[in-house]
Amino acid sequence: MVIATAALIVASLSAGADVVTATREPTIHISIPAATDGPQREPTQTGCWSSSEQGGAGWGPDRPLFSGNHSPSYPSLNATPDNPNYGDERNFLLVKDAAALDPRAWSDRIEVQPGHEYMVRLYIHNAAEADDLVAKDTKTSVALPTCAGHAIAIYGFVKSSNSFPDSQWDGVVVWSRETFNLAFVPDSAVLLNNANPSPGIALRGESGVLTGEGVLVGSTGMDGELLPGYSGSVIITFKFRPQFAPR
Repeated sequence: MVIATAALIVASLSAGADVVTATREPTIHISIPAATDGPQREPTQTGCWSSSEQGGAGWGPDRPLFSGNHSPSYPSLNATPDNPNYGDERNFLLVKDAAALDPRAWSDRIEVQPGHEYMVRLYIHNAAEADDLVAKDTKTSVALPTCAGHAIAIYGFVKSSNSFPDSQWDGVVVWSRETFNLAFVPDSAVLLNNANPSPGIALRGESGVLTGEGVLVGSTGMDGELLPGYSGSVIITFKFRPQFAPR
């Protein structure tokens, strides 16, 4: 994969930011758990559960994987299980307490607390072997349920018109021993890429991120074109608050 020699800054994210060093490849210093809860043919648990012990949010669909010097001859998103800068890309949606500074805080499952804000992060990488194998019409969206429960699944979706597969998803679960629901933090959604490092591109309002239509993303802007290689990677983040009933 061709990597630019200029300093690359992919994601320096407000509170609890992950430090990204200036190297030939954007290095994301986080510990990513392997994608172990899937695959699923499609998300089947996108709502709420009455018990904090319930809930699971796999990933999917199953897809060809590419490691090391092996790259596909077509656009392929989040298909590297051992990305040296990230980890298992099938696990492309993660959540943490927004104030957490420890890079190991990113997780598939987290207990939420009153008065805290939480950050969701969605990562996209095109593993294609050639510079002209650009993923087209690349969109992302997030399903943030409005129901209440003791465990809630959040799903992230990525679509591209010419990639294989043309759509994929991953999920996280947030839970509490008390009943709660989720509230999106207004104007918290941000797109980061090497052309637009911190503070990135602000996605005002919900900007389609929380709708089925989704929002176009890209390696240089909001044009839907995702360039091959780690330097073309894109990150979307947003925040939410858990809301609890008054005691």
